[in-house]
Amino acid sequence: MNDDNKQGMLFKDISDKKVEADFEGGEISSDAGLLFLRETETRLGIIQRMADVLRDRRHPSYVKHELVQLLKQRVFIEIIGSSDSS
Repeated sequence: MNDDNKQGMLFKDISDKKVEADFEGGEISSDAGLLFLRETETRLGIIQRMADVLRDRRHPSYVKHELVQLLKQRVFIEIIGSSDSS
């Protein structure tokens, strides 16, 4: 195969280890979709922008998790959950 057509994507290092996706097949992880989703969201910042325009009505003394963390969790669960049912 010609390396000119090879596509890849680099992710943030995890515990000083390089993480890379090359889309060549081979062994597949069930977590790969979530890693891809997290990196895509980090680059685009869509959920952060949503959190910036939503009003958090919770009393600050009771807040354990920031609104953006809760939104990311919910969005990721919905996306991963909807892919399992198809």
